[in-house]
Amino acid sequence: MKKNFVFLGFVFILVFCNFALAQEIITENQTSANETNFTSVIPDIELKNFIPKDFNLGDTQFSIQIVNLKNETINNTSAFVVGKGFSTYDIVPIDSLSPGERGYILVLGNFKESGEINLTVRINQYAFY
Repeated sequence: MKKNFVFLGFVFILVFCNFALAQEIITENQTSANETNFTSVIPDIELKNFIPKDFNLGDTQFSIQIVNLKNETINNTSAFVVGKGFSTYDIVPIDSLSPGERGYILVLGNFKESGEINLTVRINQYAFY
């Protein structure tokens, strides 16, 4: 009987050590992946301005000024805009933007709610808040 308890204790310790080691490896891999992703992402686009900044309820249009930070021309650059109480019904993209050049994306939409509304602007793979 005593041998069974010793054996079960030994098995429990092995399982616990393996679990702890696996958790440590997973945590190290996640930390390493997060650091790599964070440091390797350099935006190709800078959101410079948002004109106008205040809106009334109902239909509206606004411009998003962006700058091309790449060393090459970018084509057909558009924005996807979402926010609570806001819906987009048309977007006029920038046809072509040379390196360092500024351009405007025109967004037409509708505000159904009043107050301070945070919009998320997604351009290519980047999100701006």
